[in-house]
Amino acid sequence: MTTIIKVILKRIFLPGITATTAMTAFSYGASYVRKNTFKEPEHLNRLFVHPRQKKVNRPPIVGFLLHYFVGVWFSALYHSLWRRIKSPSWTGGVAFGGLCGLLGAGVWKVTFAAHPKPPRINLSSYLLHIVIAHIIFGMFLEKTDRLVGKKGGNMPYEQAD
Repeated sequence: MTTIIKVILKRIFLPGITATTAMTAFSYGASYVRKNTFKEPEHLNRLFVHPRQKKVNRPPIVGFLLHYFVGVWFSALYHSLWRRIKSPSWTGGVAFGGLCGLLGAGVWKVTFAAHPKPPRINLSSYLLHIVIAHIIFGMFLEKTDRLVGKKGGNMPYEQAD
């Protein structure tokens, strides 16, 4: 396997999938505990696949695919930033997650405002949840990236150019 494919799989794809899974699990758990709907894949499915329906009874497959695609995209952005800094850290992962969360909250707010039939949810609670969930995303992204970087056969950031 070529070096660039190894980097993409181990330093971008794997951390992105892991972090998105952790974030999604947190969102589903928070939905259960708070008796609220914080499930991003379900909202994505409703907003982009079934925009005119009040309730969607099918599994949110497209919503999950979109959610994981965005997670891997953020992972690629994270990897690109850390290659330049050459010093990934836990606090950096939290800060990156927080910034992604603020960006995500802005995108969700605009999307809900522009949509003809947005989900009926407490938007301010949802946006706060999005920021917290992305901090969790950033923490898992950094930790996974650091773990796969320590395994043999992976390039450290200094050699990734």
